[in-house]
Amino acid sequence: VSGGKTIAENFVIRDIGVGLNFSTLGAIRSTGGDNTLTGTITLFDDSAFGVDDASKLTINGQIMMAPSASLSGDAGFTKFGAGTLVVGGTGDNVVTGAVAIIEGTLELNKTGGATPFSGDLVIGDNRGVAGPTAVVKLNGPNQIPELNFYKTGINTVNVSSHGKLDLNGQSDTIGNLH
Repeated sequence: VSGGKTIAENFVIRDIGVGLNFSTLGAIRSTGGDNTLTGTITLFDDSAFGVDDASKLTINGQIMMAPSASLSGDAGFTKFGAGTLVVGGTGDNVVTGAVAIIEGTLELNKTGGATPFSGDLVIGDNRGVAGPTAVVKLNGPNQIPELNFYKTGINTVNVSSHGKLDLNGQSDTIGNLH
């Protein structure tokens, strides 16, 4: 997606996409401008979004994990690329797996008490690069869930040596912090 587009279509993501390195991965990828997706995005297993440097992708539709007949799997997503991914909107996302930010920024901007995800949060990956290259920024209060989707376990926020959790003046109650 590029060029400042708003797309109201539904998407199904089944993998992390094709790319040559962390900067070019993402099954849905924003390559330029400020782009917005307003339809429902369904995740199968672990999926990925990519946002190139100087680009922004805002997801205002719901992100849902695909139904599983066995209820055995959790679906999460990974954010690649140096740009900014904004998870917004007013509906709960049903993302029960881990959300990992490898590089760039993830802004959590759900409103009305909606949750952006219900699993663990991983910020960075300890690749040995200098300074924080993976950032999660709260644009509202109570964006990071304390309990998992099933309300049976405490979630973990793991901030690596090149990750940063930016509370941005907001308040939040989280589970474990590593």
